Amino acid sequence: MKEDSSTHRSKGPSSPTRDKDAQKESRNRPKAVFFWTNADVMKWLRRQCQEYHSLYSHLFLEHDITGRSLVRIRDTTLESMGISNKEHRDDLCRKILKLKLKSDILEMKDLERKGCLQITTDQPMSRCLMKRLFIT
Repeated sequence: MKEDSSTHRSKGPSSPTRDKDAQKESRNRPKAVFFWTNADVMKWLRRQCQEYHSLYSHLFLEHDITGRSLVRIRDTTLESMGISNKEHRDDLCRKILKLKLKSDILEMKDLERKGCLQITTDQPMSRCLMKRLFIT
């Protein structure tokens, strides 16, 4: 009996430890792309698209591209912004898609950790994920 009660007592303090771990993880995780400012997008462009930063950074500034708009950019958007080189547009679109996929994976992991997301092959999408897909 004493062993059982001590086991139950040890579970209590582990909960705050898990909360601290979750807080630490969220502090270490970068800001979600959806919440990026134009300055954040410019930093990403400089770091991940070095060859295009000097060519097109003024266009991203002029059009006030934020993270929210960045993940919605398509080839035609880049062309209307003034990027006429098709190869450059294709490369930028690939890099933006890669960023969006990484961001989506992190969000899915967060939802899964919170218990909102359970993906299995024999089960339709969870309601929580469906809400997230259609609200944003």
